[in-house]
Amino acid sequence: MKNLFYLVICLLITTNSLTAQNKNKKERIDRIIENLPANTENGSEIDENTVFTIVEEMPQFPGGQEVLMNYIDENLEYPEFYKTKEASARVIVGFVIYEDGSVNELKIIRGVEPAFDAAAIKVLENMPNWIPGKHRDKAVKVKYNVPVRFNSAKAIPSDFLKKGEFYPNADDVYTICDKMPDFPEGPIALMNYIEENIKYPTELEEQGIGGRVIIEFIVEKDGTLSNHRVVRGIHKTLNADAMRIFQDAKMPKWIPGEENGEKVRVKYNLPVRYGKK
Repeated sequence: MKNLFYLVICLLITTNSLTAQNKNKKERIDRIIENLPANTENGSEIDENTVFTIVEEMPQFPGGQEVLMNYIDENLEYPEFYKTKEASARVIVGFVIYEDGSVNELKIIRGVEPAFDAAAIKVLENMPNWIPGKHRDKAVKVKYNVPVRFNSAKAIPSDFLKKGEFYPNADDVYTICDKMPDFPEGPIALMNYIEENIKYPTELEEQGIGGRVIIEFIVEKDGTLSNHRVVRGIHKTLNADAMRIFQDAKMPKWIPGEENGEKVRVKYNLPVRYGKK
């Protein structure tokens, strides 16, 4: 009888422990989702003006990425006054996808020449509405960048070759590519990894010193990270801690970016958040 009593007590303790662990895990994940980075200065308030860069469900062109690239190829109007040359260039266009899926606030992120830049803006302005991004099951505004290619079979002036505005060679670094680099298991796993490895000094937290440190790095073709630097800092101790997270040897290899089916080097920025603000 005594042994049965002890067995019941052990089962109760184990059940309570598992329940507490599950609760803590859920709270941590909820906190990570709550703090997904937004393209705002404080990044803490979610309202109709908040523009996100990473959300749980990223916006999608109807039919997917391949359909988007086909749409651009079929509808892109090339400047007529250039002679055909064996070269290729691309224009990077940034825009915001609103809650209704409409494409707004288009701007050139990386241009080639005014005639090509205007053609890139025009083809994206006329896109159909996207499937909007979602944050906590709610449609939100999301910032998005898309490359618009001008292929070698079309008209590209030969003097552009001297400007270095064509597809990079094997050693060049992309900011946008066909398939962007990804952390193993996706963005939520990345935020979870950052959250678990942050070392936030108690004295700084008590003084209310916090915010977001933005770290830039390059995802190499083998998935390793290099060329780390602080793009935006808040305090030397927190800046150093954020750098440590991405420079640490235990950081897993990323899934590298790809352009035209080939692995390429890609520049990447990520925020590390200290505190609620």
